[in-house]
Amino acid sequence: MCGGRGARLDQGSDSHREEKPLVEVCGTTMIDRVLGALYGSRVEGIHLVTSPHAPETRTHLVSLLDGDGSRSDSVDPELADSIDSDRNSENARPAAVAVVDALGEGYVSDLGYALDRVHPPVLTVACDLPLLAPAVIDRVLDRAEGVRGSLAVYVPAALKRQLGLSTDATWTHGRRELAPTGLNVVAQARGGHETSGNPERDCDRSATDTDTDTDTDTDTEAAGQPATTTDSLEDDDPKETTYVSHDVRLAVNVNRPTDLAVAEALCE
Repeated sequence: MCGGRGARLDQGSDSHREEKPLVEVCGTTMIDRVLGALYGSRVEGIHLVTSPHAPETRTHLVSLLDGDGSRSDSVDPELADSIDSDRNSENARPAAVAVVDALGEGYVSDLGYALDRVHPPVLTVACDLPLLAPAVIDRVLDRAEGVRGSLAVYVPAALKRQLGLSTDATWTHGRRELAPTGLNVVAQARGGHETSGNPERDCDRSATDTDTDTDTDTDTEAAGQPATTTDSLEDDDPKETTYVSHDVRLAVNVNRPTDLAVAEALCE
């Protein structure tokens, strides 16, 4: 998802504001960093959902896709290697990549528009996760296997505050305050539309707190944080499972200038 206005980031005046996906973190645009993570993961295809609110982003993406808005050959390894040092080029898989031009009517509407054009299950990814890595994506895909319905990925709001990140949208799940990550797995397309896993975009969700599976998260060390916490899967809704991660790379969601500063400090 890379067609939002990005007004909260406020990188310039209203008439010359830099589009959010094109904001650089450690010298590389956020959209390129996310693409690098996807290229190194085991996803089988990528749909880049743009909108009229981000025309320069679309131009940038089309230029990466040989100028025609689609590509079915393997991705440029130099681009992916420069974006993400976690990428293992020997395990990288070719990915079909295409641009989807949504209408720019808001996240929920544009997401629904895109879901109508792909076959579920679908991994949805926000373009403002500049620390995203292939290992993180593959772990989420692993967690989604065998769960009922969709997988909504959150981090504890306390982790974001500890890092100095903004928490514009949180959700109380049991006794814990959680924040959406912008990374989710949607099980069904619009005919049987599942929730997006984001309380800011899906305000009617509710569930009780029932831990059914835990595992130690070892990848937080890669982002400069100790691996002393556990992730959890909470399968308490037949349509959606909540996955709570403590991985710093999922916590860094860039919405405001302060978030950008944290991303710059933590990026490798």
